Amino acid sequence: MAASFLPVLTVGLGLAAFVMAGRPAIAAVNCETAVESADLLTCAQIDLEAAEKRIAALERKTIGSLRPNGHGVFSKAQETWRAWRDAECAWNAYDIDTGNSDALILATCRADMTLTRTDELESALEIIH
Repeated sequence: MAASFLPVLTVGLGLAAFVMAGRPAIAAVNCETAVESADLLTCAQIDLEAAEKRIAALERKTIGSLRPNGHGVFSKAQETWRAWRDAECAWNAYDIDTGNSDALILATCRADMTLTRTDELESALEIIH
């Protein structure tokens, strides 16, 4: 199951390289050339942090664009989406053979799914405006 997320990992590492430019405290990790598990996990966590910040800003913008009666509907949709994302990624990171969860796959999956959701919300905002 873990091998199926290799393309996702590659995409995620590209974002990490972009994010790394503004993160001198972790500059020792080069996400473009990282191969060690700990470094890859650091890069995936950076990707996730950047994706979470991006979607949080977009959620605020979306709420600001909605009529008041849409706030609760949108908030519930986002809450449900996050729960689904976390459960789906936990399943994808679960190794059937060992019974363990792979932290790298988990973080990468969450970052990538968050970026996809961000794209969806940006498209929805274009329709609202």
